[in-house]
Order: sequence, then C-alpha cells, then structure tokens
Amino acid sequence: MANSGGGSILIGVSDEGKCCGYTASAKVLGLDPAVITDKIAKYTGVQFDAFVVRPARRNRSKIAVMTINSADPLLVFERPGTYSVDDAKQKTAFSSGTLYVRHGAKSEPARSADLTRLIARHVERARKEWLLGVKKVSKAPSGSTISVLPPQIIQSADPKATPIRITDDPSAPGYQLVDPDKTHPWRLKELVEEINRSVQTAITSYDLQAVRKLHGTDKNPNFVYEHKFGSKQYSPAFAKWILEHYSADPSFFEKCRAAIQPARTTGTTDSRLQWIPDYMQKNGLNASRMAQKLKISAATLSRLLTGTYRGNVARMIQRIEDAKHLLNQNA
Repeated sequence: MANSGGGSILIGVSDEGKCCGYTASAKVLGLDPAVITDKIAKYTGVQFDAFVVRPARRNRSKIAVMTINSADPLLVFERPGTYSVDDAKQKTAFSSGTLYVRHGAKSEPARSADLTRLIARHVERARKEWLLGVKKVSKAPSGSTISVLPPQIIQSADPKATPIRITDDPSAPGYQLVDPDKTHPWRLKELVEEINRSVQTAITSYDLQAVRKLHGTDKNPNFVYEHKFGSKQYSPAFAKWILEHYSADPSFFEKCRAAIQPARTTGTTDSRLQWIPDYMQKNGLNASRMAQKLKISAATLSRLLTGTYRGNVARMIQRIEDAKHLLNQNA
C-alpha cells in the first residue's frame, strides 16, 4: 500500500464491510507504533514509520484505522516471510527480493507496468523539486549569490548565530547550524508549565500525551525533536499550535482525552478496576508509573485493564485494593 502511494486499513471490519468486534481494534490501538516499524524493518531493512493508527467509528461501532503514507524509497522484502502451517509444513507469505504493490483490493508482486509507473512517480516528484529550486533562483534579486547548503544549515546575518565555515577562507560568510536546544528548548514538564501560563484550567502531562497521540504531532520535526539517547524536546511552535487550538475551542484538551480514552479502558471486566484510568488521568501517570504505585508490572496492569489477564485475577485485584488503600492514606 505504501509502495502504491498510500491508503488506509480498517481494523475490525470484515471483507464484506461489516464490523466484527472491537477486540482486534483495541489490540492495534494499544500497540506501540515503534513495534510496527521494527517489524517492517526486520523484513525490508527500512525504518518505515509514515503511518498513524487512530480510533474511529463505523456504523456506530468502534474500529481502528491505520492511515499509511507513500513510501520513499520503495519497500522491497530483503528476507522471506514464512509461518508454520503445522509441525511439518511452512507457508511463505512473501519472498526475498519481491516488491509488492496494490492491484485493486489485492497486494501482489509488481509487474513491469507497475515498475514503470513507480519510476515515473519518483521522477515526477524529483522534477517538481528541481522546478521549485529553479523558481527560487529565478526570483532572486539581480546580483544575488547562490549558496548550496545542507538542509540542516540556514544562512543567517544574526550576530548571535553560531558561525561555521565551509571553506578555509576566513572571509567566507558565516552560517548558523540549527541547535535543537534552541529551536526545541522544552522537555515535556517544561512544555506543560509553558502551556499552563496561558490556559484557565491547568493541564497535566497526560493532556499533552492525549494531544500528541490523537494528532500525531510527534511526527512533525517543527514540533518535536527526538534525541537518539535522550528524551523528546518541544518547540515554541508546538506550544503556539496547542494554544491556537485551545483558543478556538476551550474544550480542546477534554476532547483529546475523550478520544483516546476508549483505547485505554476497553476490556475492563471488573468494576473494582475502573478507578485506575481516572486516577492516571488526574495525576498525569502513564501505565508504567501507575504499575509502580500498585506494586505490579506494567504488563500485568495492561492485561487486567483489557480483560486479558490469565492469572489469578481475584488475587491481583486484592493486591491492587491494598495498594489503593495506601494511596488514599498518603493523598
């Protein structure tokens, strides 16, 4: 689908278009997108993450929708995908060296006509980039000097800019290398503090987590910078974007929380656990931090809340009740 220009997959809908239960949708909505990316990379060698999974409704039933963008470069399987049919047989889902595309409702190996079309699409994209560059040059004032720079470097006359030299000539012009600590100066805690200076009702880190998950803002480099070995950092542009949405709709944060709430709580089978999601939301806790307070593992907490725990449920709920009593005492 990515090779063919993108599209959407409806999870929880049969081939006939009927909704067939929320179990599969809930599992996909609760899945870390990084897991999907890692699975794709395992077979293609490409860290493809140009997709987003969101909750949706179809005929009043809850489903999940995975929206997939176009792949560039194209995704080709570098290793075969096989699975066991029984103890003695294996079936191959796809072979090494195969490039798949969509033919109507099917995913099939690319044909000669498909390759011609895909190459033409990439050439057209490159042509548009070239024409855009030519357009910029043609509009430059007479006497201008054209500089070709890497995309992470911008020309700057600001005396506060950090200069670098791309030649040994000391008279060469200085350029500013973008510093993420300047363009994205806030961690999540500091971003929450910045937002709270401009809103009437204080928000928590959970509110921003809901905004990020619902709107997929972590994919926007103008909003988020992710260190290879550090926590994410956020830009003033992201804070401005959030406040613009809040100004247009004062219930912006409430709607974001409500939109992701079903995926977090669906499957809860015991009424004695229903206080947990509310407690997490109120105190801005993620599943890992909440599990620590309850003195259980995050995986156990997740399975209890989704009704998939296979152990002694009664014993675990008693442990949680005891931990809840201590939390109330310390509140």
